Amino acid sequence: MSTSPGCPKHFLHQGPCDVIRFVLQIELQPLYPMKAGMVPRQEGGRDMKAIVITNKKLQDALRERKDKGDYARLMKGCEKAQKALDKATEAREEIEAPIAAAVEAALSEINGKASAFTTTTFGEVNTFCVELEEELQNRGITLKSLVGTVATLILEGPSAKAYKYSASGTKITVKRVTDGWRLIDVKRVEVYPKQPARRTVEVSAAAADDIRRHMFEGLQIRET
Repeated sequence: MSTSPGCPKHFLHQGPCDVIRFVLQIELQPLYPMKAGMVPRQEGGRDMKAIVITNKKLQDALRERKDKGDYARLMKGCEKAQKALDKATEAREEIEAPIAAAVEAALSEINGKASAFTTTTFGEVNTFCVELEEELQNRGITLKSLVGTVATLILEGPSAKAYKYSASGTKITVKRVTDGWRLIDVKRVEVYPKQPARRTVEVSAAAADDIRRHMFEGLQIRET
């Protein structure tokens, strides 16, 4: 998965607002039938079709681009290696462009003209997913157990002391599926001066077991 330079990384730092909920994955029947691909509306939001952030095709293109880039650096000055890199870059951009456009259209629809404290770009959403997945894998969660993970993000509020009122922000909700991440909800929220970024992460019981195993790996528990 790609990242965009300049995307904020501080919203992944753990803090008092960081929450990890270990939840069982239970399929519930909605009161009213919904169309395939739709997700239930959250309070203050709207029904929306899940939007691709990453999928297997894009990830394959990213790996190919990385491999060609590594080879081009190794063979510095080799015209053939540079052409292969350029071709891989174009292929990745061709796959990524419509994905990015769909994500940013969904953000724009909710944000309207607001931009200061909102999530507005595909790069921000993608970076959040990339860094979150890396963090969870470092905690010991396997790729298989990552499936079903749901996370939300609200960026920080105004930092200026002179800012006395709330501002319009964005709350995004993403979900890890088999072949990558999906944007499943976008809504407008109020953010307040000095309010830190807020993140919640819900993982499956299997992921929680992975974390526990990782925590005690290499340790022996003394009985007394």
